[in-house]
Amino acid sequence: MVKDGAVEALKKCFSSRMEFGTAGLRAAMGPGVSCMNDLTIIQTTQGFCRYLEQSFGNLKERGVVIGYDARAHPPSGGSSKRFARLAAAVFISQGVPVHLFSEITPTPFVVGS
Repeated sequence: MVKDGAVEALKKCFSSRMEFGTAGLRAAMGPGVSCMNDLTIIQTTQGFCRYLEQSFGNLKERGVVIGYDARAHPPSGGSSKRFARLAAAVFISQGVPVHLFSEITPTPFVVGS
């Protein structure tokens, strides 16, 4: 984008951060802090882990369940599965056990776990 002089596209990618809403993170996969990518997933998961540690004293005994769907964005290399693995790595690095689904999983199965 820099080489192409795509100033407006760069502004869109970096002018505001994604927001965490009632349905979680919602944004296109791509570059910048306003899109879903490795960096924004890692940063968000670090914050979420801190929140869960404060909210659940036994988080390191209970652990977390992580699932993923079929969404992917080949141009950016992003995918729900990749992001689930990155999130799992963040929790594990903080000593939180992770129960990661091994296949595409509908949300109701993850929530009921």
